[in-house]
Amino acid sequence: MAVQDERIRLDRAETVFAANAPLAGLARRAFAPYLARMAIFPRPSGPRAAWSDFKALWRQQNRHKILIALLSIMMPMLIVTGFYVDSKRDKPRETITYITSFSPDRTDAEIEKQNIADQKILDARREARRLEYQRLADKLGIE
Repeated sequence: MAVQDERIRLDRAETVFAANAPLAGLARRAFAPYLARMAIFPRPSGPRAAWSDFKALWRQQNRHKILIALLSIMMPMLIVTGFYVDSKRDKPRETITYITSFSPDRTDAEIEKQNIADQKILDARREARRLEYQRLADKLGIE
């Protein structure tokens, strides 16, 4: 019965191939079973085959293969764990920036006086930082 069903299926496939396009020089009968019986995954890639391969590997006394297998498992686990730990850290707190409010009736002279005072503070900070870098350069022997 199965052989007869196979022949019917082959005949149907042959008529489909003959109707769609001419197959120059190709055997039509050899084409149909190949397409009809094609699996999604190759044959040895089932769970049982994978498990038997793993057991065969484990039974061998090649320590380097087991070490490489363990390292192959541990590296992705380490990366995923790192991402998990990093996601659980406390988020940085917001910094508060205070803004100085000035009276709206200030004169230009007062604004200029304030700008000169602010510039002196900024110049002092820049000079202190320059001296720090100069000391570092002197220690390292850089001119």
